[in-house]
Amino acid sequence: MAHPRIQWWDWVEFVSLGGMVHSIQRTMSVFGRGITSSLFLLAVSALLVGCGGDSGGEGAEVEATPEPVRTVSFVNEVAPILITHCGPCHIAEAKGDLSFANYSILMQGTLANGAVILPGFADRSSLVTLVDEGEMPKKGGPLSASEKSKLRIWVDEGAFFDGADQGFGLEGLTGMEVPVLPAE
Repeated sequence: MAHPRIQWWDWVEFVSLGGMVHSIQRTMSVFGRGITSSLFLLAVSALLVGCGGDSGGEGAEVEATPEPVRTVSFVNEVAPILITHCGPCHIAEAKGDLSFANYSILMQGTLANGAVILPGFADRSSLVTLVDEGEMPKKGGPLSASEKSKLRIWVDEGAFFDGADQGFGLEGLTGMEVPVLPAE
């Protein structure tokens, strides 16, 4: 029986674990299921794992991944904006099933719609869109241009948390209290 020709790109899948399983299954169907094919696959797998280059021994230089640039602090800049403008409805209560009680809960979003912040993607984050379009906050006045910019930059930079505990309330992180809005 003639075996189909295997190209170099058939072996690229070995880079990932999921791809490795798929490639082994594909190769087994090409070469058959005998002991020879099993030994062949074991040898190729060992060779590919061992081809990782320098193992980091003496004299090996390891390049550090640079820290992402973060110009906006969640604790010092974003949390105060959220407390001041969003707190009366989304910290004191959880209107629209959305709570900003702490960073962890904020990042979960709502049960119905999921995340309202997509780290790295301010344009696709519904929170940023609603604030930019003036739809939020509904009470207490809109965010200033500077506040909108800080929120947008923070999300675009990955929406990182720079505090000690993501479960700690925003009020405790900042020492601020949620403002009470006048009754309507």
